[in-house]
Formats: sequence, structure tokens, C-alpha cells
Amino acid sequence: MRESEYTVDADARDFFINGYMVRPFKQDVSLERLLATLRELMDKPKKDGFMWEEKYKHTEDLKPNAYDYDSIFVDFLFAQGLPQYLNRVTGFNLMLGDVALRRFFPGLSYMGWHRDTHFYTGQKSAGRMPPIFKIIFYAALGEEPSAQLKVISGSHNRMFRTKLLDRAQTILARKASIKSSDADYFFFNSMIFHSVPSNITMKKPAIRLFYNFCQLSQLQHFPGHESLHKTYQQKLAQKPAAISPGIAVSQLQPAAAQPA
Repeated sequence: MRESEYTVDADARDFFINGYMVRPFKQDVSLERLLATLRELMDKPKKDGFMWEEKYKHTEDLKPNAYDYDSIFVDFLFAQGLPQYLNRVTGFNLMLGDVALRRFFPGLSYMGWHRDTHFYTGQKSAGRMPPIFKIIFYAALGEEPSAQLKVISGSHNRMFRTKLLDRAQTILARKASIKSSDADYFFFNSMIFHSVPSNITMKKPAIRLFYNFCQLSQLQHFPGHESLHKTYQQKLAQKPAAISPGIAVSQLQPAAAQPA
């Protein structure tokens, strides 16, 4: 077969070249339920044992984790068909390493230009290898869209072993801006150059939901999340359950026992 006759999935090709994509969610009840839960959490978690704790300057993460607060954080992925789609565009059978929920308060950037994985000459390598893949949902929750992340397209395929030369890209290369939205998600190869812009004009905190995907052999790099790993793998083998409309899962009351 000649090279020109190869069948190439357009989304897989674009993701390989660019290292990221912004994709729309299906507008369905699963998205409504996720947004309702995020709105609930923007203030104070209503479930006992959950709290916001500082992660970086101007940020707080939900502890002990998001997926134990509400099953919608995992169910949503399957209702949207994302596991199958992500496997298709990456060419890997991905597993879910962890899920994190973060609030970002008005202030200066808490993270400048960086790659999550890099290996520069004369320095110890950093990050997971091979690099993992991430979804970040920058929920707007009805507010006007605002810049949440900057990325350099294709930089995951263009890493110079000399750190100074590599970082020159952050000055010279064209940047793309990722904005908050209630309708889209951002998916990327974590080796791509990215940075969090300052946002000192925000009137209220912003919320961002992280999903870290990896290969099966890399699940050991996410200790403490074994129950999530098991749940995700079980759901991969099942048909997604229907998501009920309306209120956040954590607001539901247990059903009354039925008579025998």
C-alpha cells in the first residue's frame, strides 16, 4: 500500500500534530448533572469529610478527592463516550489515573511555562514517561468566557535537549489561548508547553476539573486512587447506566426500602 492510500482518522492526525484539542460536550443530562455538582461545590462542600485545601498560591483542591464526593465525576465520562473517543485519537487503551477539582482565585499566575514531562541534557528527567494525557474542563458556570491556559501547538513533538534552547519556544512560538466554557473540554498531551495566565480581574473564583489518563502500567504512579482505577476498569466493560436529570448526586436521598 502506498503512503498516500493510508486511511487516517482526522481527529487522531490533528491531535498527533497539535498535541491538544478543544472539543464540545454532548448537551445531555450528564452535562447538566456535572454542572449542577460544580455549582454546589463552588461554595462549601455539603458532604461531611470534604473540604477545600490550598494547593498552589491562589488555588485550592477538593480533598480527599472529587470522585468520592459524587459518582457523576466518573459516570460523566462514560455518558459522554469519552473513554472510547480518547483511545481512538491517542492510539492507546487509556486508564484513568486520578480526578482533581480545583478552585482558582483572582491573582497572579500560579504556574508559568512548563512541560509536565521533560528530559534535558545534564539534568534529571522529570514527569511521567511516557507522558500522560489530560482533560481539563474549565467550567464557566454561566460567567463570561475568560482565558484559563496558554499552549504552544506542536511543542510536544519539538523538545530540544538543551533547556535554554527549548524554552526559547515560549518566547518565539505562537501561543493559543484556552478559554472557560460550559460546553467544551480541553484534551492534551502533557508534554506540550503550557502555562496558566494571571487573572487579577476575576470577580469570583474559577473552577477547573482535571482528568489524568495513562497507560495501564502507569497506574502505579497514582497511589491512593486504587478504588478509582478499579471502578473505571469495571465501567469500561459495562454499558453506561442512564444519568437521571435534575439535582446533583450528592443531594439525592437513599431510596426507601421496598417491602418483600
